[in-house]
Amino acid sequence: MPSKRDYWSKQISAWSASGTTQAAWCAKNGLAISSFSYWRRKLAAAAAATPALPATLPICISPAAPVVTADIRLPSGVSVCVPATDPVWLARLLREIGAC
Repeated sequence: MPSKRDYWSKQISAWSASGTTQAAWCAKNGLAISSFSYWRRKLAAAAAATPALPATLPICISPAAPVVTADIRLPSGVSVCVPATDPVWLARLLREIGAC
């Protein structure tokens, strides 16, 4: 069974969507206008007293994609680890290293 607050909240929402006057809507639905007005004021005051939440945006955090690397060992003994995600760039790097 819904609470009184839920019941009256639904009644007030239905009245608001109906486009009729409070008196006409209450008469049509068998409700006392005094009770309807009381709950309308009470729910409006509760809504006004509730602090507004700050605007937030959802954040989706996904795990970092694994980075593919290439270890390049030069004849001098120097070792370089570079990302190998772009084959064109990697080929160019190897050509440049080979020219040294």
